[in-house]
Amino acid sequence: MTDIMKLRQMKPTYFILAIVMAFSASCRSQNFAGGDGTEKKPYLIENKEQFKMFAEKVNSDSSFSKGKFFALKKDISLKGDTTFIAIGKSRIFAFYGCFDGKEHCISDMKDSTAIFLYNKGVIKNLILKNSELKGGNQIAGICAFNDSIIEKCINYSTIEGKSGDKGGGVGGICVFNKGLITKCSNYGRITGRIFNTGGICSFNSGRIENCLNEGSISGNTRNGSICGYNKGIIKNCLSLSSVAGQKETGAICGSNDNETEINKETLRRDKIKQIGNIENCFFNTDSCNVEPIGIKAEKSIDTNVVGYNTEKLKSVTLFNDSANWIEKKGKYPRINTK
Repeated sequence: MTDIMKLRQMKPTYFILAIVMAFSASCRSQNFAGGDGTEKKPYLIENKEQFKMFAEKVNSDSSFSKGKFFALKKDISLKGDTTFIAIGKSRIFAFYGCFDGKEHCISDMKDSTAIFLYNKGVIKNLILKNSELKGGNQIAGICAFNDSIIEKCINYSTIEGKSGDKGGGVGGICVFNKGLITKCSNYGRITGRIFNTGGICSFNSGRIENCLNEGSISGNTRNGSICGYNKGIIKNCLSLSSVAGQKETGAICGSNDNETEINKETLRRDKIKQIGNIENCFFNTDSCNVEPIGIKAEKSIDTNVVGYNTEKLKSVTLFNDSANWIEKKGKYPRINTK
């Protein structure tokens, strides 16, 4: 029996309801290139119009992305577009779903804060290239504020912060990280003007692990190839870039500090909530001649943060972790994204 015949046998009320539901589902799916928003059948995005529509839906409905899955079907160019607003425009209208770039590229972005602004979901396998992001004091390639997971993302684009203060920053992947950034790479030139410039992240109070930076870093205060200002955990990362700055500049991290909170006894912010911890990170001394960490808080931790020349980086085993790194003699280690 065909679906039409089944519908005709229904009672009139149910028949009308079924038609409305079918039409509604059809309209929803037609907004995208396919899919139903489930993990097995994510909503598919294949052009600029659908990508902008996706952004508009997230930015206008705080529940739209919750529990839903989205994926790029093709590379997306935003060339000539001046109206794109970063996905997840505020903490209330954050992105809560799972976005899989499928190793496709977003390209030709101009003067935007990032692809995503506030992330409380998962962003993975996304690439930004052929873009020039120039803005204020909070700007990054993939996401400005991450409270959840960014995984296997890459930035190839130039990012420049025109201004900044202690609450701002410029990052290749992320500005403020409270969640997890893992297996991400930056190859773009990152430039800050005042505070907190990092190849992977500007300001970290979460975790950064198994990340690689090859893009040059330059700024004023708190500059690092992996992170500008750290109050969290940085582990198993590699820098092959140059780093330059006026103050608090390090090959891996500009400032390794401690996360503090108000002490009820002293009424001062001197109670340590989390110790800044940098572990098992390496950098190329041929391209970077600054200290591994620019400045360290008294109780912060750094273990096995070491610089090697090019020859040694290509000949020794640094990580011994085949699940996350591909290490072959005569070549620099590369992230295993499989």
